[in-house]
Amino acid sequence: MQLDAILVNSGAKYRKEVLAMPIAALMDTVLSHMTLRMGVRGDETVGAAGSDAELRPYKSEKGATDTTSLIGRTLTTYLGDVVEEFDPYQLFSTVYGEQWSDLTERKEADIVKTLSLAQAKTVSKKLAKAMFCAKRNTSGSKTTDLFDGFDTIAAKEVTATNLSTAKGNYIEVDQITELNAGDVLQAIYDAASEELTEAEDLKMFMPKSVKKMYEKWCLANFGAVIYNSTYNKNMLHGTEDNPVQLVGLTGMKDSKYIYLSTKSNMLVGCDQRSAMEKVKIRECDNPKMLQFFMCMFFGVQFEMITPERLLVAKQKDAPASLEPEEDQESV
Repeated sequence: MQLDAILVNSGAKYRKEVLAMPIAALMDTVLSHMTLRMGVRGDETVGAAGSDAELRPYKSEKGATDTTSLIGRTLTTYLGDVVEEFDPYQLFSTVYGEQWSDLTERKEADIVKTLSLAQAKTVSKKLAKAMFCAKRNTSGSKTTDLFDGFDTIAAKEVTATNLSTAKGNYIEVDQITELNAGDVLQAIYDAASEELTEAEDLKMFMPKSVKKMYEKWCLANFGAVIYNSTYNKNMLHGTEDNPVQLVGLTGMKDSKYIYLSTKSNMLVGCDQRSAMEKVKIRECDNPKMLQFFMCMFFGVQFEMITPERLLVAKQKDAPASLEPEEDQESV
């Protein structure tokens, strides 16, 4: 059987494995710090029950209270697709260093998975980069147009005053530099509610550049000997009793936000279970090419934005004199 036929016939056969690859590729990076919700197609209500119930001195009369309610948020996943054309013979000879005429059906699974992995890795990298900056645009054609990322969601909640200084889940801080990084990150932590700082698995999400500036600040303030021998570069200094993990993410490259929250509060939604997600390898108009087609659901959300679960910090815009020279030249 020729390579074209093997690939076309195998698209549906290995559907589950192929669909799982983009999500699996995120597991060791972004998803190791977030919580994956599977089986989400469209809208799903997330959140938690809130209550002010308390034990009181015994009373004969009922004296019932009504303080319990569901604090709900909506995790929305959107259906996106990939349509990619490729030359199967060129790919086969490049990957395996063999002539396509040497192909045997026993290599079917290996070929399909290699092909799909190449596609899935690219899909996964772009999902990771869009996790914070994405903004839903139905007429768009990029991953950043598929869903609303965490930064977009946060900006909308600030506008709606659901995130605010008065509510204790939002603050604005100075632009972070190598000179003030440690002070600013500590100020963010100090502004969090007591319930949040006592939470398990607490993380501070930030651009990689901010994390690097913090490391340089620590080196300058603690000295090389202490820094290299005892300092944990992935933990906020001063939180040894309940460590706050510093998470620098590629997807936050141009973000002005820093998030203090827990792994369980940062939700990533996908489907992976329904027949609505598809994978096909099919023939196309060009007889020398095949077409890889995949569609899957994806979206993100905060489970809760109450101060007990989340603190959002936004860096103020830097004064013109502090803007990087390259940015000034590009304006």
